[in-house]
Amino acid sequence: MFHGHIHRPIFGLWRGIPYHVQRSLMHQVGFDRETAHQIAGTLEPPDYAFVRVAPEGLTIHQRSFLYDGPRFWLHDTTAVEGRFE
Repeated sequence: MFHGHIHRPIFGLWRGIPYHVQRSLMHQVGFDRETAHQIAGTLEPPDYAFVRVAPEGLTIHQRSFLYDGPRFWLHDTTAVEGRFE
């Protein structure tokens, strides 16, 4: 099963049936299971997915876009120094 318009990425298994809820192309909704009277918005980037259905299985590739933060090579220690303190 594929669902949309939930604005949160959700994956699971219901009665043996796998499901995938795609994140929105527009605004995103924060993960909040406590507040019932308001909806929390976030600045998470939108994304889309490519779904490959084949006899041997199903593959879903998600791609976030509109991210304007830094990009660096993980093996380059000088690029990540001080970023995670």
